[in-house]
Amino acid sequence: MRLLGLICAAGLLGLGMATTILALAPTAAPPTRLAALSPAPGGPQQRTIPAPPPRPAARLDRSLRTLWRKVCRRFPGQDDSKLIVVDVHTERLYLLQDGRIAGDWRVSTALRGIDQRAHSDGTPVGVFRVARKIGAGLPPDEVLQDQAPTGRIITPTRLPDDPAASRWITTRILWLAGLQQGWNEDGDFDTFLRHIYIHGTANLGMLGQPASHGCVQMAPRAVMALYRAVHVGTPVLITPGTGRLSAIPGPAVS
Repeated sequence: MRLLGLICAAGLLGLGMATTILALAPTAAPPTRLAALSPAPGGPQQRTIPAPPPRPAARLDRSLRTLWRKVCRRFPGQDDSKLIVVDVHTERLYLLQDGRIAGDWRVSTALRGIDQRAHSDGTPVGVFRVARKIGAGLPPDEVLQDQAPTGRIITPTRLPDDPAASRWITTRILWLAGLQQGWNEDGDFDTFLRHIYIHGTANLGMLGQPASHGCVQMAPRAVMALYRAVHVGTPVLITPGTGRLSAIPGPAVS
């Protein structure tokens, strides 16, 4: 009995010590909320441009076919079976053949957005034609300067944010001329005199988002394919893409 009493006393003493230790221990901090880990306002933030949602395929086909018919009717040319459409909003270029998509590529339009004026570094919108084709037979990554090959080959970069690489014009040039007087033709709004091209770029990492100084930039192999598929005189429509895709930008034509 004496042994049993000692055992019970030891158990009660241990239980009392454990209770005291728990009472004196600091309360555990609650789990940190993920929101508290966000950068503080004004701190360094990475530049990201969210991609616009894709257009439903059926609606896109109908809108582009409507565009092709409108351009053919209002700006008739010698061969209007093809139409190049540049959608600034989604940074896509479509080649239409008889109103149906024959090619679809990512592009980069102007970093400064849409602007018709000279020296604005903006991409003009409206209806154009391919006025000149330059660069046939050049290597994919050869640099052109003043519309002439330089013999310099530049290695493309795939960095996600490298605006400096957009200064190079490479591969091929499709030189555009506006067809809407006072909007993208004549005076300070003349697209041809502004040297607005569809051309190759070394800045592959920026394709799909604004990066150029006004031109429409494409990957070298893509612009080579487009170059082979179209002729001088092929119509081009550049649209903001934020409204109805079937609308033609410009006064009294949309």
